[in-house]
Amino acid sequence: MARSFALAAYSLALQKVAFYTTRKPLSLRHTLSVTLADRAAQPKEPSAGSCFKNPSGDYAGRLIEAVDLRGARRGGAAFSDKRANFLVNLGGASFDDAIALIGEAKRRVLESFNIALELEIKVV
Repeated sequence: MARSFALAAYSLALQKVAFYTTRKPLSLRHTLSVTLADRAAQPKEPSAGSCFKNPSGDYAGRLIEAVDLRGARRGGAAFSDKRANFLVNLGGASFDDAIALIGEAKRRVLESFNIALELEIKVV
């Protein structure tokens, strides 16, 4: 009884997600394949996600890559090799390591493209 209830609740949740995101029912196979593809494109290291918002008409990751900071590392923090806009912890990263990389990216992008990158993450 509990198992059938859990399956019914899971099925209902998937139907709601499919309805609200596309207004068309999606198959479970399609939903899972999209989710797995999205996860495969993300860095495996611990991360807060995208570091900077995309500026109008461009991509923060492209700008970071263009100023040679893709894979740049300071201490245990780095801009991901997989997605340049992701600041990742390679192990033992400190707050100062992360802030130094953020500052360097902002400085280089501003100097090269006259674009002020805006943080997407919250620094507290």
